Amino acid sequence: GLFENDPITEPLTYPGRIPGTSGVLIDDSFHALQIVAGAEPERWHIASTTLGGLLEKLGSKPLSVRVPVVAVGSNAAPSQLLRKLAGRSVRPVVPMTLADVTGIVSGVSAHVSKPGYIPAAPVVIQDAVSRLFVLWLDSVQLRTLDDTEPNYWRRSLPGESFPVKLVSGVALPKCFLYVGKHGCLTGTAGQPRRMVDQRTL
Repeated sequence: GLFENDPITEPLTYPGRIPGTSGVLIDDSFHALQIVAGAEPERWHIASTTLGGLLEKLGSKPLSVRVPVVAVGSNAAPSQLLRKLAGRSVRPVVPMTLADVTGIVSGVSAHVSKPGYIPAAPVVIQDAVSRLFVLWLDSVQLRTLDDTEPNYWRRSLPGESFPVKLVSGVALPKCFLYVGKHGCLTGTAGQPRRMVDQRTL
């Protein structure tokens, strides 16, 4: 299952188990979202309601006030998000929507994290398209996640240079991204390395 292990407790499992579909992390479970073509995420279906309706029912902040953050590493793993948020007494209710991001790929940060894995960092490769998760975080969740990222800066990802298009076809004009403070590992030709599993790294 998605919650069997997390990279903080088992570093070699980094980036953790990444879902194959858009969904919502609710406490210690992940619920798949049914995408509605051409629609904003709050109109996507989940069980017998919409994502907007579900958030309202849970007493959680609506998407309109949440901040979209593109995840290139373990923040796309529900187990890691659960540990980061619940470990700081913040309720994990986080919509996670897949998107195609142009110009950004998951590279390898030039540092080793405290738990012992070599984490991902976004690198710019023009015209490359990556299928990545967009996390929709309320203000408390966002501050909490910021606190767990001492080796990164959260920066705005300008839509005109780095288009983010949700799998429903809707473009997000502005997202955020955690940018590495330590640079990235490169191959012998000087090209940024792409993220692979930890044993291979």
